[in-house]
Amino acid sequence: MKQKKYRILLTVDHKWRDLPAYAYIAELLEEKGHKVFLVRNYDEIKWLEKFAPDAVILNHIIEDRRRDWVERLSDDIVLSILPTEGLPVHTKYFPVIFGEERKWYSRVDLLFSWFSSLKEFFKEEYVIDPSNIVYGGIPRFDFIYNRELFPYFKEEDIVKKTLGIDKDQKVIAFFLNFVNAATFEKDLEGWKKVLQDQGYDVERFVKLAKDDHNARECFTNTLNHLAKEFKDVCFIVKPHPNEDFSYYRERLPGNVKLVGEYYSFEIINISDLTIQRACTTGIEAAIMGKRSIEYDYDNPDAYPGDVFDGIWPKAKDKDELCLFIEDFLNSDYTRWETLKERRENIIEKYTGLNAGRASYVFVEKLIDKIAIKKKRNIRVKRIYVLFYYLEALAKDVYRTVFKDKLGRYDKVPKVKDIYLWRKKARRLIEDNNRKSEENK
Repeated sequence: MKQKKYRILLTVDHKWRDLPAYAYIAELLEEKGHKVFLVRNYDEIKWLEKFAPDAVILNHIIEDRRRDWVERLSDDIVLSILPTEGLPVHTKYFPVIFGEERKWYSRVDLLFSWFSSLKEFFKEEYVIDPSNIVYGGIPRFDFIYNRELFPYFKEEDIVKKTLGIDKDQKVIAFFLNFVNAATFEKDLEGWKKVLQDQGYDVERFVKLAKDDHNARECFTNTLNHLAKEFKDVCFIVKPHPNEDFSYYRERLPGNVKLVGEYYSFEIINISDLTIQRACTTGIEAAIMGKRSIEYDYDNPDAYPGDVFDGIWPKAKDKDELCLFIEDFLNSDYTRWETLKERRENIIEKYTGLNAGRASYVFVEKLIDKIAIKKKRNIRVKRIYVLFYYLEALAKDVYRTVFKDKLGRYDKVPKVKDIYLWRKKARRLIEDNNRKSEENK
């Protein structure tokens, strides 16, 4: 029996986190003969019916505009949620991340949960039918679990050469996520209004912003101290793309490298040690066989990460962080070895399912779910698709000309970014298929 071909609308939120994995999923679906439109987050609200999809894939239903849209969504469209993998670091904040009310999730046909607690969270009060929750793995981590997929990213020698790092120099990378610090400092009242309009808990997020602001100041003081203490070390700082990069350019010493145009996998790959707090990069470092440190920024209550707590040594202040780094540089890995068994068990438990092939599993489950519903017999009007891309290109030009007033590094994928990553994904799939044929 000939397999039906479906149209799928896949929305991508984050250029520096989600886009490579989503482009890969899009091309896996296209390899099976389906048509995939990869668009920016929230574009589905205005343009859904112009693409006439059989299924739409989102990463959450948080803001009011998307909740209202979900309520109006036609029943013959499969609604799938592919949550960002960073959520379990903050499982205590699930209500914040997914919204205090979850009734909108009852409309979801497929929630691809890679994490058992996330699955249990959504099963509470049967907000989602348990049969619509698939415990299937982490698509984005396929690229670090399966080294055949890593050529998708820049190799170590290329990154080091581009950044001007000596081949034998020790590299320590800070991964930051003070995403609300700039708004707290520059436009708090305006941000409060945005939060309120979008249905967020304003008071809770203002506290998070204040914590980010204070932690960021602690970080800059710490790094200036470290750069003087460890002059032979190359320190890299990779802020979250929603942060104010100008803040760091004005305050960091000249021998520290501030990077934006790299993915976390690429920076971890060239690093000997990574430092973060309640950030997914700590998990990525563990999977990639690197050592890491959790740093509290003198405020241990600001960033409570529950599930992955205890997989890395935790430094409570600047002096303790210096001590940990000294041990590392002197090849004293006792702190890390003490936690090795716990770390391996936790990483395997929460990220090991379908490791290296979760993208394939998601594609299979999605197609199975779409097949249950009757295919929509609605023709796509190509002129409307053209209009969408023209509008998207116009927005790209606008963002290029009018820089972000909060100094943020653009995390929104441009049309060019989507095109290039899909092209790379297609080439990667073709290369791996060819290798598989040669090895038969």
